[in-house]
Amino acid sequence: MAGFHPDLVILTVRAIRLGEHYLTRIAERFSTAFWYFDYLLTPDAVKVARLAGTTFVSSTQHVGHLGAAGVGKVCFMPQGVDPEVDKPPDEVPESFVCEVSFIGSGQYLARHEPLRRIAASARLQVRGPGWTPPPAGIPVVGGETRGLPFTQATAGAAICLGLHAYPEQALGGYSSSNRMWKVLGAGGFFLGEHSAGIDEFARDGEHCVWFRSTEEMLARIRHFLVRADERRDIAKAGRTHALARHTYAQRMELMLRGKGYEAT
Repeated sequence: MAGFHPDLVILTVRAIRLGEHYLTRIAERFSTAFWYFDYLLTPDAVKVARLAGTTFVSSTQHVGHLGAAGVGKVCFMPQGVDPEVDKPPDEVPESFVCEVSFIGSGQYLARHEPLRRIAASARLQVRGPGWTPPPAGIPVVGGETRGLPFTQATAGAAICLGLHAYPEQALGGYSSSNRMWKVLGAGGFFLGEHSAGIDEFARDGEHCVWFRSTEEMLARIRHFLVRADERRDIAKAGRTHALARHTYAQRMELMLRGKGYEAT
């Protein structure tokens, strides 16, 4: 590590693979920050948090949990938009065109029945890991989807859907997944499952649309599928809002100052 003089070393949970001894050496020599995105706190996440100078979490519920686990400084920091990656594609292949698109992991069973309900009445495409073999009634058309294919799937769909992995995510903590930010950045129309506080990031009917139940989700799909102009205006406003207030560059500015994101 000689000659290495960073202002800040940012760790993810995978840093644990280096071993706790090596992470301890890094934390002793440099200013470190651990940024944890996932909803469930794993034992590895707690280990890295205890070693890092400051821990940033994307759900406010984790601030108290980590404090109780003996972690010193914990701050709230949501994910954001990367303008260089999360942008509308130049073209969309016909294979991505559909009414509703969902990109996410399939091992979370709470997602299955809502997707079956959508597939019964709309042209749905599902992509992501963990859908092998595809569950009955769910039209899985691809596996892990990142980069350009993600933006093409976003642009090809009338509606881009967000579903919680765990039902308790709706209870609070400003819980948002990276999916929301990437869809907003790519100029898609995002229909997401509401969680307490989430309007801090995107307001219902202005930047995106939220739902609180499967029935409300289906009703909003029916409503917006026949209102292309309304979808376009909301998607445009959502992208403008995300680029103005929620980029990773803005998140990094806060991290370098050792501050968390303060909800307004």
